[in-house]
Formats: sequence, structure tokens, C-alpha cells
Amino acid sequence: MDGKLILEVLVPTYKRTKSAIGAIKSVLAVDDPRVGISCHSNGIDEELEKFLFDQPRISYGYFSENKGAVANFLKVLEQSSAEYVLFLSDEDRVDSHYLAEFLNYLSSHKYAFIHCSVLDDRGMPYFSVKALHGEVLSRSDLLKLFPIDPTYISGYCFRRELLTADLLHYAFDYNEANVYPHLLLRNAVVKDVDKVGLFGQGLIIKGEEANVGGDSHSHVDNNATDDNNSIVRQLLNPRIYGEDARMAQFLYLEPIIDAMAKSGNCFDALFLRIYFIAAWLKTTNNAHLYVEPSSESISCKSTRLYSKANGLSQKFYLIILNISNSSIRNITVSAMWKCAKLVKLLLFISRFGLVKTYGFATGRSK
Repeated sequence: MDGKLILEVLVPTYKRTKSAIGAIKSVLAVDDPRVGISCHSNGIDEELEKFLFDQPRISYGYFSENKGAVANFLKVLEQSSAEYVLFLSDEDRVDSHYLAEFLNYLSSHKYAFIHCSVLDDRGMPYFSVKALHGEVLSRSDLLKLFPIDPTYISGYCFRRELLTADLLHYAFDYNEANVYPHLLLRNAVVKDVDKVGLFGQGLIIKGEEANVGGDSHSHVDNNATDDNNSIVRQLLNPRIYGEDARMAQFLYLEPIIDAMAKSGNCFDALFLRIYFIAAWLKTTNNAHLYVEPSSESISCKSTRLYSKANGLSQKFYLIILNISNSSIRNITVSAMWKCAKLVKLLLFISRFGLVKTYGFATGRSK
């Protein structure tokens, strides 16, 4: 790719040849010299390589074996050189109707980071900021209103020059519990550059969730079928989505969230900590719904981990999960999550007013 690009769409992939080609084609559908594509595979993919051969707008690389999502995300970032970089999951698409508008948006602003709307293929919001289109967030706004969300990587757009080697090393720490490095990178990159944009148009189209490949299904090699030979939904990778994994992720992220919280005022710091605990309790408590059942109860797992807990937040999180009566634990976790969401709703209303908050909550612009 020759010349300085405004935007490079980053497509990390693993064992999803067909959908990755679809993601890349959605960008190539717009013949605009301001945008390029960088794709990196977590394994040898001859069909993908054949498709990408001699494509001047695409930079491609691969690992000879699966090194995990963190390594793949980092590699595709390191080989990028555009003014801005936009992550696109290999399951998703870019809506060509909005790509030119997004390029103009990037050209006329100097945001450190931009959140883009993600819609499903029916136009329904998955993560929509349409009602907030054009708003500019401070770091304080970001950590209050989107403290640990969205975790979905598509639609994360960074100004590339701000992604220093130190920041990349910090966010892409090779730890099995680090499964959301893009979220850590977002929160770190806006620390010193207090300007976050929101692009409300439906730039990203979320594709059908893949049944193999990626980190979510790297534990299976083929599609599963029922007695009628129809493809059935496969359970997620327990290494990432299981109860043990979610607990390890909390223990890994908690000191990072705590350090972020200390940069705000007392209320912001308290809310960030409470929201994180409530959100991860809900995620951990529901983990059994998405993976193979475990022979060990969640309360036993939390008891085993309690000796590794440091500080009040970690101990409180494990104490709640240690409630052996599942009904009481479910009610407790649900009540905490509802309270955290209510406070967040009030913060949204305080920042944007009732109309825009309603629009954000419903995915509408008015």
C-alpha cells in the first residue's frame, strides 16, 4: 500500500476463511484510496492467502501456528501505518454506505479514540451510539459511561500515532486472563489525550456468530450437527468463557480498574469499582450457560481462589460467588447489577439529557 492512508481496517482472523474474506470484501467494495486493510491470521490459511494475493490495498501476514488472540491483535496493529486504525472482527462487515462519511469524519477531527456503532444484519442495535453521534467525551465521561464496555472489538478505532510501544506492551500483556486488550488500550490511550469521538452511523454490521475458529471456538475443529445434519450452536471456549476463566480475569483486571479509578474524583472512583464488580459477578455467575458443565460448583471454585485475593474488592467478589444457595446468589448478583445499571442510567441523563439517553438506550436517534 502506497502513500499515507487515513484509515486501515484491521482484520485479525483464525480458521474463519469464508467470513474473513467477506469482511475484507466489504471494505474493498468502497474504491477509496484513503482506506486500506491489514489482515493477520493465527495460522496458515492457503485459501485466504490465495484470495489476498496481489491485492495492493491489503497487507497480510500470518503465524505458522495459533499464538492466541492477544498476539494476533498485537501483530496486526504493529504492521499498520495509517493515521487511524479500526478493528473489524472476521465475523463482521463494514457498511459501505457509511465508510466514506467515516473517512471524512476522521479527516475533520483529531480524536484519540472513536467508538463506532455496531448493528446486526437486520439493522437492530448491538452497540449503537446513533443518538450520541458527534458528541465528544472526556476521559472522565468515558470511564463513567462506558467503563468496561463494549468488550466487543469491532468498532474500536484508534489514532495510530498515539499507540506507542509502551502502551502496546501494557495493553497486550501475554497473560491468559488478558482477553480484552483492546479495552485496556482504549482506556490507556485516552489518559493523556482527553478526546473521544462517537460515530453514530451504522458503520459496522455484526455478522452471524461463527461456530468454529477465533478464540471463542478455538477448542473445536469442525461444525457440530444434529440428527438432521443441520449445524447446531456449539458451546464457547471454557478457557475464556468458563467460570474459572472469568474469576481469573477479574483478579487480573481488578488492580488495573482500581488504578484507573484513582485518577477520578471520589464518586467516579467508587462507581467505577462497583460497576466493574457487579458486571463481572453477573458474567461469572452466568458463565455456566455458555460452556460445558463443570463438575465443581462455582462456590467451591471461589473458595479455592479466596487465598489469592488481594484487597476488599477481590474478597467481596469471591464472597458473593461463594454463596452456596444458587437462588440467593442469583438474586444478590441480579440486584447488584440492576443497581449499577440504574446509577449508570442516571449518569447518562445527567450528561446527555433524557432525550439522548432514551435514544441511546433504544438505539434510536430521537
